Amino acid sequence: MTHALAYERITALYAITADHQSAMDEKFSALLDLGRQTFELDFASIAHIADDTYEVLAVSPDNGLLMPGTCLPLRRTYCSRTIASPEPVGFDRATGSDWESHPCFREFRLEAYLGARILVDDVPWGTLSFSSRERVDHPHPEEDFLFIKLMAQWIGHELEQGIHDDKVARLNEAQKMLEIQAALARANEISQSIVHAIGEGVVGVEDVAPHRIRFLNPAAQELFGVREGEVIDQPLAAIIRRFPDAPGQTECLLSRLVHGQTFECMISTPGREMPFPAQFVSSHTLDESGLIVLTVQDVTSRWEAEEQLRLAEQVFEYSPEAILVTDGDGTILRVNPAFTLITGYPPEDAIGRNPRILRSDRHDEAFYREMWRSLADEDHWHGEIWDRRKNGETYPKWLCINAVRLAQGNTRYVALFADISERKAHEERIDYLARHDALTGLANRRLLEDRFAKLLAAARRSDEGVALMLIDLDRFKQVNDSLGHQVGDQLLVEVARRLNVSVRAGDTVARLGGDEFVVLLAGIESHRDVVPVAEKIQAALVQAVHTPMHLLHTSPSIGVSLFPGDGGDLDSLLQAADIAMYQVKAAGRNAWMFFESRMNDEVRIRHRLETDLRLALERGEFQLHYQPQFDVDGDEVIAWEALLRWQHPLHGWIEPADFIPVAEDIGLILPLGEWVLEAACREAVKWTDQRYGNERVAVNVSARQLEQGDLAGIVARILRETGLAPGRLELELTESALMSNTPRVQQTLRDLKALGVHLTLDDFGTGYSSLAYLSTFTVDRLKIDRSFMRDIENKPNNAAIILAVVALAKALGMEVVAEGVETLQQRAFLVGSGCLKAQGFLYARPMPAGSVAAFMPARQ
Repeated sequence: MTHALAYERITALYAITADHQSAMDEKFSALLDLGRQTFELDFASIAHIADDTYEVLAVSPDNGLLMPGTCLPLRRTYCSRTIASPEPVGFDRATGSDWESHPCFREFRLEAYLGARILVDDVPWGTLSFSSRERVDHPHPEEDFLFIKLMAQWIGHELEQGIHDDKVARLNEAQKMLEIQAALARANEISQSIVHAIGEGVVGVEDVAPHRIRFLNPAAQELFGVREGEVIDQPLAAIIRRFPDAPGQTECLLSRLVHGQTFECMISTPGREMPFPAQFVSSHTLDESGLIVLTVQDVTSRWEAEEQLRLAEQVFEYSPEAILVTDGDGTILRVNPAFTLITGYPPEDAIGRNPRILRSDRHDEAFYREMWRSLADEDHWHGEIWDRRKNGETYPKWLCINAVRLAQGNTRYVALFADISERKAHEERIDYLARHDALTGLANRRLLEDRFAKLLAAARRSDEGVALMLIDLDRFKQVNDSLGHQVGDQLLVEVARRLNVSVRAGDTVARLGGDEFVVLLAGIESHRDVVPVAEKIQAALVQAVHTPMHLLHTSPSIGVSLFPGDGGDLDSLLQAADIAMYQVKAAGRNAWMFFESRMNDEVRIRHRLETDLRLALERGEFQLHYQPQFDVDGDEVIAWEALLRWQHPLHGWIEPADFIPVAEDIGLILPLGEWVLEAACREAVKWTDQRYGNERVAVNVSARQLEQGDLAGIVARILRETGLAPGRLELELTESALMSNTPRVQQTLRDLKALGVHLTLDDFGTGYSSLAYLSTFTVDRLKIDRSFMRDIENKPNNAAIILAVVALAKALGMEVVAEGVETLQQRAFLVGSGCLKAQGFLYARPMPAGSVAAFMPARQ
């Protein structure tokens, strides 16, 4: 080999070994490439040999035959001879050695080989080898053995240096690990202190199911209501359950925990009675223990706060009251939907503006100054205020304003208000109804008292009088009972209207109830000032009232009292007017009368009469007298009329005209009339039993009895109980009782006729109704009133009426009976006119029941 070639090899080797930037494996690869080129062999490898194992560390080229990491038994390689030789080993066909018998030749068919052992710290470590499958016929020169030995020595040096560096590194690493472990120990101590001191619950669990508990800090023990010793090594589910715990819920919760998810949910735990919301944060530790650390916090307070916020938002959005929020300068920041609904301003028209856009100009600046003073001093103001909607309409509202002082020092004003238009209208309506009569709209007793108090005060200041008129409608109850309350209400409304137009502007008209009205007149100096008003009211109320179905007639009975003469307060004046009004009724109704002091005595007498009258029926003080009805010639008794008499224990006999109206007023006429009917029927049966005769008995029936609706049933019961034949009972009805002509009255008359009872129209010709009812009501006879018989010789009109009644009765197929016949001349007129039946003193006076027994045989 020339010196130039040797120099080139050394220079190439030096370039590789002097490279301190490249890694060892990169330099080994370059070295192998250099050797293959130098020795003209195909394969190169560096192998570590230990325990008869050949382990490849580096190869060139990477042809898949041998790869780094490949391990072979040492005996199967040519390197088994190389590792044992201190000098490089080489062979080829030129050497003529026995290499062909080696297992490596048989397995890999290597034709040439050159190798040297690598010493590390003077100990054989491995081999550097080059080989080829191509036939080589020349032997390796001496220079090749020297150069491969030099290369192996450098590799050994590099390995020694690497091993040394590795030891140093491991020493350094060990030192660092010791330092790290010490630091970790210190950190662990600090962490343990922090975990125990931290306010949040910390739980350590295994990362595999069932996630057994390894530790709990004091906060977690308190949170779950357990002690650490009670739950160590227990599954995590022993202290944490999802609430509500539907199937799979708790397992899902634990799965999310161990996978490092952060979330919140409701949980239950054995150590606490009530479920609570908890926040979970989980993380893995840095070591390989598989420990999972859970941070648990009771977030009840935050949930409640958030719930309050959500609730507040819901209240804000859905409150029926308007809500407005402004800053400290009054600029509107936010409004709710109710604000828009009430004011008409949508948010975009209100936000950024001042609430002055709502002002109605009904309040002066002093009002608003007081409002702001209250807000400044008390942070609150509330009251009623009038505002204006966007469309210009003003309306009342109830407003509450609160000043909210924020932590940053800012102020917010929150206003809540409600439209109280309907409420105020309702209150006004309630106040109106509390002071006015619901039916007529007139003042009621309460308003009457207020008005009277004011009139009385003014009268005392001006030394003037006040008149009180108490007005009661005549026959109103008859209208109400017979035609119904609806018709009665129509009549009352019309009366109220007529009263209002009949008085002066400053006077008061009130309704006390039923058909009682009051008129207050101010500025009265004498009785004369009341007369025109009383006459005007009377004239207005006697006019017929037209309703859709009826023509109604009524009249007023008016009592008048004066302040100060008749009383000094409202109750006294009402009492005095009431007394005068009853005097009007007693005198015949349809009139007005001033109160007089003597009327008090009359009232006391009437009151005593009412009291005695109520007791008279119980005490048996009533008796029936009977007056016979004859044929006009007086030869035959055809009937007996039962006449009621009252024998007072102190005052003796009291005439029916004196107590019958009182009985009607106090409601005693119905039981009294039933008693009369039963007593008369029993007496008539007794006459038959004693063979006095079978004449009819006639009983008067009042309008109240006819309108009660059950008169036919009462009559049927009495006939059944007494045994009187229906044909022997005659009921005398007055024209006034038939005036209403209601379906109830018509049905009652039909039912009575069906029983077989006789019906007589009493006092015919004295009523106010039309004769048309004669074709409607089937009556058997007409009874001419005694007023037409009186002085008939000198009153041709009376005679003409009697002749007309007799002709009418004959035309309708009815009998006629004349009552009040007292003279022979009257009887002669009746005979001449064709009236064949009569009753009166000319024939017989009324007699007690006991006298009938003596009368009948005498007549016979």
